[in-house]
Amino acid sequence: MKVIIAEDDLVSRTVLEGLLKKNGCNVVGTYSTGRSALAALSQNADIHVALLDWLMPEMSGVEVCKQLMAKGIKEEKHIILISTQTDKKYICEGLDSGADDYITKPYNDLELISRLKVAERKVNAYHKLKQYIGDLETLARRNNLLGELTGRSVGATTQLKAGTPGTTSPHTFTGLSPSAANLQAAVQFEATVKATLEGLGLSNLTAQAITTPLPPKEEPGFIAWAPLFFPDKGIWVEVILEATRLHAQTIVGAVLEEAAPSDQSIIDLFSEFTNVIRGSSKALSDSAAPITPFVPLAVACEKISSYLMLAQRKRCVQFKIGTAELNAYLTEHEAPVAIKTHKTIAPMELIAKTLTAKDTPDQMLVAQWTVLNPRLIERITNFVQSDTAEDTLSIITPSPFAQKMAPTV
Repeated sequence: MKVIIAEDDLVSRTVLEGLLKKNGCNVVGTYSTGRSALAALSQNADIHVALLDWLMPEMSGVEVCKQLMAKGIKEEKHIILISTQTDKKYICEGLDSGADDYITKPYNDLELISRLKVAERKVNAYHKLKQYIGDLETLARRNNLLGELTGRSVGATTQLKAGTPGTTSPHTFTGLSPSAANLQAAVQFEATVKATLEGLGLSNLTAQAITTPLPPKEEPGFIAWAPLFFPDKGIWVEVILEATRLHAQTIVGAVLEEAAPSDQSIIDLFSEFTNVIRGSSKALSDSAAPITPFVPLAVACEKISSYLMLAQRKRCVQFKIGTAELNAYLTEHEAPVAIKTHKTIAPMELIAKTLTAKDTPDQMLVAQWTVLNPRLIERITNFVQSDTAEDTLSIITPSPFAQKMAPTV
């Protein structure tokens, strides 16, 4: 949790900064005027908490709160006003201006630290909620898209010019590591992808198993990705789809019955392709139930090869849908458990073993299979530095493809 302090008195500002740092707070800036504090809060979305003195040169702490409210960014911050005023009317004025908390001088050190812990809980809850809302909006958009498709008359299919009906080709794949034998026959993957595409109204599919590397595609296109982690095997299995921009537009345009589908429509539909395929996990591995920590994603990219070069041990099936080509890959990446400290963990890694409190093992601090993000890493650092948790973390590292594909969560 990143904190700033705005206090015009140098001694008070220095003492407050020392107190916060001593208690594990990440103080990223101190300011002597309200205007400079407002600028820092407005320009840095990753500043989570501000302690503002009421009376400061140029702009008061109350005015800073009002400006943040007017800018529409107050909800992202937790503001604590600090003042010598103890009268209830001043406390009400401060809170009504947009402050989240109010503490009077001289403040009690323990009370202030406890209030900062409240701020941390609120900030963490806000960011979790924001992420959940974003995920739900994405899923709702995709669901509406699929609802539109499935609502069409039964039996309606899409015909693309120059297409010839075909069946899946029961080829085997070569060039895979011995551990890839854990995956079921390639034909099952091929059939799963084919069924997904046909279920969305694409007919005249032909499929060909590719046993030699395809030439690298240097042109723009779309990549879709859906990963699964199989704990009993210690492997990531990733479903990847790719098509050039022209072919992706042709395929999605056929599904949506649109002449020129938008990039967002292509991204949404490609994401759902991989999501449905991933849902058929029995066709991807003979292992126990997989972990699915990431929402399937699709992106538009300038160069397809810059992504595919990171996908290891690829199984590839090329589908031809009329004149358009769609390549489907099933990749495998070993991911043994690594033991790390709070200084070496990184975003997108998975917690392989529940992190519990040192003195009370029944108290869960971070759940198993949680995906690490910067805010969670900061919390873990605070747990370790305050001696709440052991500095030993069991970690699963995502594949190189995942690290390029997924945003920082």
